[in-house]
Amino acid sequence: MRAFGEARLAALKTRLSLTPEQQAGNWAAFEQAARDLGKLRIDRRIALRSATPCNDPVERLRRRASQPEGRTEAVRAFEPHRADQSWISTEA
Repeated sequence: MRAFGEARLAALKTRLSLTPEQQAGNWAAFEQAARDLGKLRIDRRIALRSATPCNDPVERLRRRASQPEGRTEAVRAFEPHRADQSWISTEA
């Protein structure tokens, strides 16, 4: 599964046609944030498979409500770089 994520990142980087300045500036931070989110997704799937089944709908909602915490932290790691959007090319 991780190899698929790495291939998607490589394809995205190729399609974006980043300049060397753009690659040096923010690509590494974006790439790390994407990897962190992918790892969280894999960990969440593993946890769901190993969790005991729950027939109580309220308990299922509680479990789901606790999941976005890790995602928020991974996205916030990229926040300082997102403020500077000069690395984003708007040319087609």
